[in-house]
Amino acid sequence: MEIKFLVSFNFKVLSDFYIIIKENVIRRDLKESLRITFLIFVFVCFCSFRVTAQINVLGKPGYILTPSSRWETGKPTGIFGVAYIPREYAVKQFFDEYYNELMLHSTVDLTSFLRVTLNLAYLPEIPERMGVGDRHVDISLRLLKERKYIPSLAIIITPPIGVSDPMTYNLAVASKQIGWNDKKQIEISVGYGLEIRYLDYNGALRNGLKPGFYPREDFNEHYLNGFFVGSRFMPFEWLGFTAEYDSKNINGGVFVTLAKILSLQVTAYGFDRFGGMIHLNLPLVNKPWEFRKYEKN
Repeated sequence: MEIKFLVSFNFKVLSDFYIIIKENVIRRDLKESLRITFLIFVFVCFCSFRVTAQINVLGKPGYILTPSSRWETGKPTGIFGVAYIPREYAVKQFFDEYYNELMLHSTVDLTSFLRVTLNLAYLPEIPERMGVGDRHVDISLRLLKERKYIPSLAIIITPPIGVSDPMTYNLAVASKQIGWNDKKQIEISVGYGLEIRYLDYNGALRNGLKPGFYPREDFNEHYLNGFFVGSRFMPFEWLGFTAEYDSKNINGGVFVTLAKILSLQVTAYGFDRFGGMIHLNLPLVNKPWEFRKYEKN
């Protein structure tokens, strides 16, 4: 029952984003759309409690484009946000072309080992051709929990119902946190994204091919195509720096956490293009207020 509620809640948030985009962005009123989205974030902030994390552009714990295998807590947690990615580093392609993109995402940690992410990729440069955007679904599974000398390990897979073929990817990633004074100031992740993909009958038919496995490069797909490395350094609880190699480019960023729940990041893609992200991290299951007040005391 609880998992069913969380999945429904996840879809509802993306539905709210859909309405915002439909009523504002398609009319090219992007500024108004982002303003309304930000107000939604702020409203939820005041109704929520502390959950902190650094998130990548697809809404997963990570850095910029690369993910980590980090699991913040064992409790159901939601991540909601939007990222701007310049065309030179875009994730989603449209008829073999890349454009500046807005990536809206909603992620739910259903259990201590299962995570579901929903993405909506919108291309504001071609709203008439693109419509509201392409949807994508993927699943993260934690295989190993981090221990003193052992990194955590997770896999991220795109199921057959992933919807958007150009955003299909599958990978494995291991992460380790280190620090001093009983704090984990540094995190390092190493992973590998499969360089091949499977085309089913419908996908093969659209591409004039036979069903089977093909190199992702044949379809101009470069997101996490091979080995990648990501890192995070947090000298303070509210300030952090990220750096990564995403299997193709080196990127860097700086992020701040406001009210220990809202994360803002400025990113230098390839150190020649800039982007930004805004994320909200919140628990989806809270104890009654009286219990939380008692625990604080």
